[in-house]
Amino acid sequence: MTTQTLLNPDIDGVYAANDEMAMGVLSALKARNLVGKVQLVGNDGITDALAAVANGEMYATNAESPYALGQKVVSLAGDILAGRKVQADEVLEGKLVTMDTVKEYAKYLVGLGDTSGVPSSLR
Repeated sequence: MTTQTLLNPDIDGVYAANDEMAMGVLSALKARNLVGKVQLVGNDGITDALAAVANGEMYATNAESPYALGQKVVSLAGDILAGRKVQADEVLEGKLVTMDTVKEYAKYLVGLGDTSGVPSSLR
């Protein structure tokens, strides 16, 4: 991040492959007083990223709740074991979480029973 910013001072967005990387970028942005000036998007929807989105430090995260994915997989496995027909392909999609939708996503996680993935500020 620092080298890229030095090479391109007009950078206005960073896409991180996962939220852990995004947290590193966020630290670099904070050190350079660029939070809010450079839009940051990550992937996974980890607790720290949800908090950063809620605080306006990150623009978004593509949340992929392991809890929700696990529930879906167990449900499909149960259907198969019970002899019910299931689709040959099942797409498990993430949810784009922005400042406008972070509270709704937090409620979704709590509704699933996944309170560990929700920042205390959003419970």
